[in-house]
Amino acid sequence: MLIKEVAKRTCRYIADVLPLRSVKPAKAVGVMDDVLPAKAKVDTFELVADGGIPKRLQKILDELGPYYKQKGEFLTDLYRTSPSKFDYIYDHKYFNGGWPIFNDKEFVRAVDMLSEKELVKTFDEIEELYKTLPLEGYDYDKATKEMLYRVQTPRARNLAQLTILKVHNKEAYEYLLNHPSKEHVSSLLAYFDGHLNGSALETLTIPQIRQIEGVGALKLSTDSDVMMKGSTALTHYVESSDDFVRKADEVEALSKFLGSSKVTETFTAFRGNRDTGMFNSVVLDSALAKKTKWNVLKNMFKAKKVKVHDYTGKYETHFASKTDLFKYVMGKETLTLADAMQVAKYGDDSYRREIIELIKKSQIEDTRFKSITFDKGMATGWMPEQGTSNTGILENVTVREGCQGAYSRVNNRQAEFVLNNNPKRITFEDVVYDAERDIFSVQSVYESV
Repeated sequence: MLIKEVAKRTCRYIADVLPLRSVKPAKAVGVMDDVLPAKAKVDTFELVADGGIPKRLQKILDELGPYYKQKGEFLTDLYRTSPSKFDYIYDHKYFNGGWPIFNDKEFVRAVDMLSEKELVKTFDEIEELYKTLPLEGYDYDKATKEMLYRVQTPRARNLAQLTILKVHNKEAYEYLLNHPSKEHVSSLLAYFDGHLNGSALETLTIPQIRQIEGVGALKLSTDSDVMMKGSTALTHYVESSDDFVRKADEVEALSKFLGSSKVTETFTAFRGNRDTGMFNSVVLDSALAKKTKWNVLKNMFKAKKVKVHDYTGKYETHFASKTDLFKYVMGKETLTLADAMQVAKYGDDSYRREIIELIKKSQIEDTRFKSITFDKGMATGWMPEQGTSNTGILENVTVREGCQGAYSRVNNRQAEFVLNNNPKRITFEDVVYDAERDIFSVQSVYESV
């Protein structure tokens, strides 16, 4: 009986675990041959479900039904990180078989990077943190017939978000754990839950958290009219910046609102640009202009297939008028750095170095509202959209003290900070060109003029 029981348990282990480690059935039989004596071999080997999914996971997926495809994918990916980690997370009293929507892929990546011991420690730390937060809501005590405040407890998404943050920025994670104001922490965690994606937690820093808290900026005005009209204008700007800039009264209201908040602590963020238009004011000298046209001419047939739009300064570019890159460049009398950047894909290393050096030497005077984000994943989503072939720019932005602007609490899950339309200077410290993606990654610095 003992030998049969060992055989059964071994079969279950192989059926549940080995398929996710890409072990073929023939290999599984070989493992059994090594472990068990011939006399103990029994015909009780249980095959896994179709697709190599272990029984327990398949049972969970079957119970989800057809309307939870994404949750099923999340659970499958989580199981693949480690069956034992999966069991710990799925059965955890606060995760409770949940689905950290908007954070699921990032959570799986974080779990994969943690040892099982570190995962358990992290969940314990988060549980202890929630015990220190202000009590919330009421529970009814049937015995005493009293209404009692209850202790806050984390949900699946809270556990996921803090785990992601710990893996990618332990200092920011510990900032929350050790924050002296538990009221602030409670408010922040609730805000993260409802407003941030997991990709934001992968890049979140302490200075960014302090901007969300509102302690990294100085409030210069408490005028209720400025606050009320400005807050409404900010919502409209975030909803559609292209429509917004046509409304002079709202532009004025937003400018006053953002001008009433000044950055007091330098922080970093990201910005995705759908074209190279921010460099359209930098005129090329005759030598670089000739090289730019020559590179287009040499690649005429390729350039004629590339459809580009003019530098409109708008967010929505799908319906912008487009022409082919060959005609666009060859038809211009004066070429700019923005044009040269679009031709970089056709130039040699020497040509690209000239462009990069010119970017580093550039100083852009900007007077537009500027949206930046604490979420690098969101910034990449702002890059050139389908239907256009303009070269994109991904900015890693440093915002210096003195800049005017405010963190947007509009719930669009974009972790967005909006800079005012007052004069500001943009300089560039480093530049890398990715020829495969046709994207310039630049380290830019924003300063108030």
